[in-house]
Amino acid sequence: MALLPFRTRAPLYWRSLVFVALACLSLVGLEGFRQWTARENRIEAIYRETANLAGSLSQQATNSLQITDAVLRDIADRYGDGSALDDDARQRLRAAMVGRTASFPLLQGLFIMDEHGDPVVTSVPDPQPRFNYSDRAYFDYHRGHAEISLHIGEAVLSKTSGNWIITVTRRLNKPDGSFNGVVLASISLDFFKRFYDGFDVGERGVITLVRGDGRILMRKPFEEATLGKSMLNGPVFRDLLPRGPTGNAETVSSIDGIRRFLSFRRVEDFPLVIIVALSTDEALASWRAATWQGMGTAIALSLFLAYLGLAMARQARQRDRAEQAVTASEASYRLLAENASDLVLKLDADGQPTYASPSCADILGYEPGPFVTLPYGGLVHPDDLPRLLAIMKAVAKNGHGSATTRVRHRKGHYIWLETSLRYIPAERGFIAAARDVSERRAVEDRLAATSRALDERRHRIDLIGRMAQRLPCCRDIREFSVTVECFVPQILPGVAGAFYLFTAGKGHLDRLAAWGDTAALMPAGFEAEDCWALRRGQGHIVGTDGAELVCSHHGSQPRPYACLPLVAQEKTAGLLYLQTAVDPADRDMNMLVETISLALVNLQLREDLREQSIRDALTGLFNRRYLEEAIELEIARAGRDNTPLSVLMIDADHFKRLNDSFGHEAGDHVLAEIGRLLAAQFRAGDIACRYGGEEFTVILPGAGQADARRRAEQLRAAVAGHAFVHQDRDIGQVTLSIGVATLPEDGDTADALLTSGDKALYAAKQAGRNRVVARVAAAA
Repeated sequence: MALLPFRTRAPLYWRSLVFVALACLSLVGLEGFRQWTARENRIEAIYRETANLAGSLSQQATNSLQITDAVLRDIADRYGDGSALDDDARQRLRAAMVGRTASFPLLQGLFIMDEHGDPVVTSVPDPQPRFNYSDRAYFDYHRGHAEISLHIGEAVLSKTSGNWIITVTRRLNKPDGSFNGVVLASISLDFFKRFYDGFDVGERGVITLVRGDGRILMRKPFEEATLGKSMLNGPVFRDLLPRGPTGNAETVSSIDGIRRFLSFRRVEDFPLVIIVALSTDEALASWRAATWQGMGTAIALSLFLAYLGLAMARQARQRDRAEQAVTASEASYRLLAENASDLVLKLDADGQPTYASPSCADILGYEPGPFVTLPYGGLVHPDDLPRLLAIMKAVAKNGHGSATTRVRHRKGHYIWLETSLRYIPAERGFIAAARDVSERRAVEDRLAATSRALDERRHRIDLIGRMAQRLPCCRDIREFSVTVECFVPQILPGVAGAFYLFTAGKGHLDRLAAWGDTAALMPAGFEAEDCWALRRGQGHIVGTDGAELVCSHHGSQPRPYACLPLVAQEKTAGLLYLQTAVDPADRDMNMLVETISLALVNLQLREDLREQSIRDALTGLFNRRYLEEAIELEIARAGRDNTPLSVLMIDADHFKRLNDSFGHEAGDHVLAEIGRLLAAQFRAGDIACRYGGEEFTVILPGAGQADARRRAEQLRAAVAGHAFVHQDRDIGQVTLSIGVATLPEDGDTADALLTSGDKALYAAKQAGRNRVVARVAAAA
């Protein structure tokens, strides 16, 4: 009930019109402001997404070029100046080049060209006729530049394969420093195309890989006409890159004239730039649809409010005129005349009706006569009665007031009545005018419920966005699982669940995170075949009605539950397990699963690429590049902790003779077996590396000279006692010569330690091979 105060209503009509106009304008204005804020938030989210994608693509380009550079360095070292390249050496070198292209799918071919541009050794069969490459831009570049640094060429059509490639080259020098040719690696554009096609940037979005001079190397969508085009006069190179290595902006493309939101990142250590851009029309399509819907709803609601306001204002004006006509009447009769269309009541001091107007039948379903015999307090909702009595006491003191309460209809349901009360001292009772506002309250309740639902969804989307910002920044799977365990319970409050990581080679899933009251009941791991979701390749949702099969790994845990595979780029990376029923059409849930899936697959890709860049393909040991990084760190740690550190320099004895006798394939088998024995012989904290050719290096943190000699002797004996057999041929005994160098006795820097170890190794060779020599001990 709402109280309609007894006062002059002459200005109420105009105040009502002004109020309704302000309310309508405010509603439309607030909705407009909300949609504008939503647009700004959407653009900010677009920049976050494109920046994260540009960062991932930049890392992928860095890793690919680091691998290519390492391969070119290795081939250049093997070739030397080419003077000792007889037929056997040429075949060995070609076999190594073929092996490198087979090990790294990004490489289409490897080439060594002499100073005239003629191919000397290639990883592909010699083309007929043989091509000359002296007309290529990269050949002219190296012929005119003395530096031997890596050079990234333009995208060109391969003379040998006819496919589009990116050339990556290094200069070869003669002993006198003059030009001796070029060593080249060709990277197929299909490698980048397949990788970029795994990312959805819309029909008009683009991913562009650009050289530092502005020339386009690769662009998604792939169009040959765009390759090699210059972007130097475009907004990225002209305006944005001079300000910093990363950034974002809304620009018009200099290539196709389409307006886009873009993020760019300069590739670390290489003269390349990654640009990720989304079409503004596509990126803001959902916002425009929501804006039309929101503004349409706001305008419709404003029109509805205006209609109600005008109706109320007209009614107020009618009441004003009626009041003016009966100004001489008593207050009680004036109120009865003003509210003839409302329910008018006279109440005694206890709140019992003594009179009810005829509208009682329309509003409450009771005829006036029977109604006044009913206890009015019994019709008021029990939750509203104490408040109504308190208001009536206040009205008895103040003279007038209002209340909104629920009153039971004759048919048994409750309706909302808005009532005004005036106390009549002469009659020691009240005059009340009540109006049915049930429909208005229903509209208000629905609006409030809708507003709460929107607030909850905005909060959930914000949490998913915050998680999406942090997942690509995780350094390893442990940080990734901690992030998932932190955010998913906030996104789905009260829902227990777990995050499982899939190991493809084993077909097994391991639980990395769990949350909720029943987390202890969730299995620590299970086979992929035990989960219907992984077997079917889609979400598996089990309710309480028994209409769906239960996964074997679920056991006796509570139902309902959902198993949601984490799949991205056609790769299954894990499983999100939730103890709740999930609607397959829930966009927020699909966004959550897609966010975790894409971030998890990208993390695994980064870890795979890093593993490839620091491992020797033949032996599985760390490579020389990793050794150079690791030894500096271990020397610093030993100095900080005041602990010893030793280095073993290892060489397989008479390895060239073994190669000549049994062939290079048998030699590679021996090196692989030595690598396996090395990995098995030393602790997890020791660092075993292939130094080059048949040479190996082991870093022993915490080991003094005596301990290092003992462990070196164990390794030497293990290799000497190992039976080396290749293709049913007994290769015979293989022995090692090992040099030991210890910090700080043999040097306090990486170069000094390796040099001392190498000298000790040379001493072991001179002393007859198959032995361990420590330089300090030898000197003593």
